[in-house]
Amino acid sequence: MTKRSPNTDSSAPRSIIATLLTAIILIVAVAVGSLTGVDVLDMLGLSTPVATTPAPTATLAATRAPTTAATAAPPIAVSPVLTQVASLPNGVVQFTLPQGFGAQKSFWQVFFTAPTGSRDAKTYVNGIETQLAIAINQLRRNDTLDIAAFEFNLPLLTQVVLDAHKRGVKIRMVTDTQHGLDDDDATVQQLVQAGIPVVGDIRTAFMHNKFMILNRTSVWTGSWNFTINDTYRNNNNTVVLRSQRVVERYQAEFDQMFDQKVFGPRKSASVASPFSQDGVPIEIYF
Repeated sequence: MTKRSPNTDSSAPRSIIATLLTAIILIVAVAVGSLTGVDVLDMLGLSTPVATTPAPTATLAATRAPTTAATAAPPIAVSPVLTQVASLPNGVVQFTLPQGFGAQKSFWQVFFTAPTGSRDAKTYVNGIETQLAIAINQLRRNDTLDIAAFEFNLPLLTQVVLDAHKRGVKIRMVTDTQHGLDDDDATVQQLVQAGIPVVGDIRTAFMHNKFMILNRTSVWTGSWNFTINDTYRNNNNTVVLRSQRVVERYQAEFDQMFDQKVFGPRKSASVASPFSQDGVPIEIYF
């Protein structure tokens, strides 16, 4: 068992898998930029801020899975909403949230963390995990949630996953044994104790994936580990893709790890041909 100081992630170098996953975000952003002629950095709000007057607070499009009537208590309330700050001619909408920012268009959203450098845990609220929590709260009985998490310790995500389990959402998880199942700072054991099936990789190499598949309709993926450190202390990103072809690729990856319990180079190699969604070319690598 590895013991680390509270609220800190592994200091080991991140594997190439994180880089490959993060590349998806750049692929989507560059593709949109190339199709519209808009500078990618400007499109995502990473260059000089757009000189606009912020629009009134508004809830923008969220990742929503089909729902049925809930039979359990209402999910935990999550209040922060997205505030639109610019709407570009190419249809890209830029937005902020209390601790983060991002953009969206058609089938994709991208969120970026906005670390302040604070070491005060009381300030670790209203980050990008609130948007994933809202999406999980929309899942209902017999919906599905598949989680691949290198590390997992965000209190809000832990609670909404447990609440979803109580509502009858079918949840499965794969994680890194050392940094997930056996880490004293992780909350994975809370999910295990609640009866959520969790599979560890049981090897020294990292199971470094970090993605969620919500009801086989959308994927959240990127550089962002589902941890306090990665949400409030480090620069990270996550992209939301509502595409059946994307879901199929990620579902096949998850099922190999969960059902067959094979990880890393032992997984069967799949040749993923490029495809397009709403005119945007996409390539996926694991």
